[in-house]
Amino acid sequence: MKTRRITLETHLHKIAEYDETVKNLESVFNIQKQKVIRYIGSVVTSFPTYSTHDAVHSMNIISAIEKILGQKTIKKMSGIDTFLILMCAYMHDTGMLYSDEEVKQLWETEGFQDFLTSARKREDEVGRAARKIDKAEKGEGCSVLEVRRSVAVILMEYFRPRHGQRIKHVTDARTSEFGSLLSIDDSFLPDRIIHNIYRISMAHNWSFEDILKEMPLADSFGVEEFHPRMVAYLIRMGDLCDMDNNRFNGVGIKVFGNLGEENLAHYFKHKSVETLHISSDGIVVVANVCYDMIQRECEENWLKHMEKAERDSALKNIFQNTVKEHINWKSWLEQEVTAGKMHSMELFPEKKFISVPELKYKILIDGEESESTHKNLKFLFSSEKAFKLIEDISIYQNNKLIFVRELIQNALDATKMQLYRTLSAYGFQFNEKTSPFDVERAYPNIFEEHAIMIHTDYSRETGKVYFSIRDKGIGISMDEFKRNILTTGRSWPERKEYQDEIKRMPEWLRPTGAFGIGLHTVFSVTDSLTIRTKSDSENKANEMTLYSGKKGGYAFCKKTNQTLQRGSEFSFSFLLTEELKEWVTGSNGGKLFLENVNDGIQKEIKKIMETWCVTPMVSIYADQDYGIPAFSQSTWYNELSRTEKENQLIDQSVESERYHFAFTDDYRSIMVWDREKDCALSFGMESMEGNNVCYKGIRLTERMESGKCSDSLYLNQMDVLDGAGNDWVDAARMKLSLAARRKLESVVEEATAFAKRIYVFMLDEFYQDNDIRNLTNDIDAMANRIYQKKEISLKEIWTEGCELKKKYWGVPEWWNHKMLTRKILPYFLIVKMLDKSIKLWDPESGMEEVQHIFCLADQLIKRWKMDWNGMHGESFQQSYFDQQMRTLLWHFLQIAGIGFSYVAFEKVNFDDNEKNTLFIIKI
Repeated sequence: MKTRRITLETHLHKIAEYDETVKNLESVFNIQKQKVIRYIGSVVTSFPTYSTHDAVHSMNIISAIEKILGQKTIKKMSGIDTFLILMCAYMHDTGMLYSDEEVKQLWETEGFQDFLTSARKREDEVGRAARKIDKAEKGEGCSVLEVRRSVAVILMEYFRPRHGQRIKHVTDARTSEFGSLLSIDDSFLPDRIIHNIYRISMAHNWSFEDILKEMPLADSFGVEEFHPRMVAYLIRMGDLCDMDNNRFNGVGIKVFGNLGEENLAHYFKHKSVETLHISSDGIVVVANVCYDMIQRECEENWLKHMEKAERDSALKNIFQNTVKEHINWKSWLEQEVTAGKMHSMELFPEKKFISVPELKYKILIDGEESESTHKNLKFLFSSEKAFKLIEDISIYQNNKLIFVRELIQNALDATKMQLYRTLSAYGFQFNEKTSPFDVERAYPNIFEEHAIMIHTDYSRETGKVYFSIRDKGIGISMDEFKRNILTTGRSWPERKEYQDEIKRMPEWLRPTGAFGIGLHTVFSVTDSLTIRTKSDSENKANEMTLYSGKKGGYAFCKKTNQTLQRGSEFSFSFLLTEELKEWVTGSNGGKLFLENVNDGIQKEIKKIMETWCVTPMVSIYADQDYGIPAFSQSTWYNELSRTEKENQLIDQSVESERYHFAFTDDYRSIMVWDREKDCALSFGMESMEGNNVCYKGIRLTERMESGKCSDSLYLNQMDVLDGAGNDWVDAARMKLSLAARRKLESVVEEATAFAKRIYVFMLDEFYQDNDIRNLTNDIDAMANRIYQKKEISLKEIWTEGCELKKKYWGVPEWWNHKMLTRKILPYFLIVKMLDKSIKLWDPESGMEEVQHIFCLADQLIKRWKMDWNGMHGESFQQSYFDQQMRTLLWHFLQIAGIGFSYVAFEKVNFDDNEKNTLFIIKI
């Protein structure tokens, strides 16, 4: 004959047959059970999109507890322990009930309004609902049905995490409208027992540590002992084990309208469970998350109203979040099982002989096991970097889109690693003197071929910006992902698998990422980041999704059959919140931004690139129509890549053990590569304002001045390509360390002295040239004539200048022009003439004479340049040429010992009247 199965209710009833106290307990339970069954079903009206929290859920919890305990253990349970398990299983979700009057009172409170303000910043369904409510309250237009749905979403989000602590409030007739309906019959029970029921019911939302801290191991009632910790633990385990299919109320969902993406992940979590076996020996769960199943049901039902692109994006999120739901659930169960085993003596009385079952929870993705499902992949933070991060990373908050700079830096690091491998495969021999310019000359355009691509797009429908950055670097293998990407703060030098390779690389090519924190700046604007990547070490590509700490820091990864080239693409979307829109609008000009949001975002992205990514090792393109050239081709250093310009004066070359140099075509700038320090420097005759120091292509908030040995040569750009990042810059990669700055001051001083010597060598060669000597004499003579004649026609100046040009170079044989003289002749001419005029000038003749000299100089240089370039009219009335004249005037007035406060110009008209330019000089 088959033995009848003993349940907790039948066990309680059996004890009640001979124990009057337990009989009273059974009566209280039966009354409370009927109350809860009658009213808890109303939870679905307040939480229509959640899994059911009704009497069936309570029964499932009790059933799971019975299986965990086993028949033998149930028989040993005391009447009061059995009563508490049954009562709390039915009571634990009563806190999810709330009344209309409670909502009315709650809505105007400061705490709830703060909750709404915070919710508006979110990107999920809750955030969208909060923003719709805000618009409706401002009278900005929102349909009644949308407002109704939004209010329901907000209230679900508000009450759900608080339902545990609300149990006593909801069931107390003195504090709640539901109290008279759900209050526990206290005619028999002492207050302390009722108090224990409340606390055990609430404990399913507590931490395990709080159970040990706040609850006693044992207490007594009548002649029996009861065990609050044990009961609370069993309720928690039973609650976690109620994960079977069909836990959602279809009617409630239809009344509400639909399930959102977040709820669908929870829905499919339950639906994907294929095995759920619970016993005292073990809990076995097998879940199979199938993309095809999710896609089919969503297209037929939940997401059928969406456009394909939006639906595909939603499907991907639902699929990944379903896996994430299982991993989180598995993690919670593992934590509970582990805690129960470790603290069994603090939970269970020895005589109960309760053992915690083993857990076997297998998660399949499309029928196969995946790396993501073996364990809960989460971000780990390198604790030794914590204080440094706290000190320095706050500067990121000054720029809402700083992630652009950081993602570029990460892409550059991966690309530099691949560049080294590519060049090594080509047979390129690196040595300690190899420079980026050597590589460019050996393999033209190799840095261009490894360009980084950025794309942005704004959707008015979703209010989101979609951002992606693609590199051609080494890609990310699954092992790399687990070892290095998930561990925040692990820099390239700390990655053992790359250490030998990095040591062989020249300093200027080594990865920059010193602190390994930049990637996580993405989570200042979004909650998830997707990486599609292909590494040469694996046959298939990987797709990885990282979730922010606000979403549990979870990481999802899987193999994909999608064909990808080696490298990585990082993509994500972020909501253009009012705060962010205001920030970007302020940066770009409000009216223009509001007319075309996408253009505004793209302009801001490009602005960040221009500000921070000045001289990247490879080219960077944004939305295809804008690019920043590679370091070796940048306007700061491109001449160093030209073989014919390297270490070349005019016709002679100069060799240096430490430095390589190259002049620009007009010789007004000199570019220097310091082979000992792996630094590049660009000097010019005019000073440029702003920060001028980069660390491996990324601009720092630093400015260095040229060495003390030069008062006429200015440092306009400097790139430090040497050493590890933490030796040079702070964690935010914004500023130099004090020691690094002192080191660079010495580097700049020595490089400035070298550049000045090279200019002296160049001028010496220049003045020894026969043509230059003859030209100098002719210009001296011309300057004398101009000065003596005073009223010389401007046409005469222009004609004489053209004759000089024709005399020395001929027309139109441009290729015979000497580069130096052709490019600097206007300056050379004006300097010689002014020099001669200053020597002839009598200071006692007053400022009128000075104005006459510089009026002629202004006309001469403008006429000469206009003729030289085949231009006409007022083409040279530009600030650039005004600045040329100001520079000359400043220089020569200083020579003459004249003090002044400012210099201004009138525009000149090249018409028949030949109006002169007037210099207004204030003494």
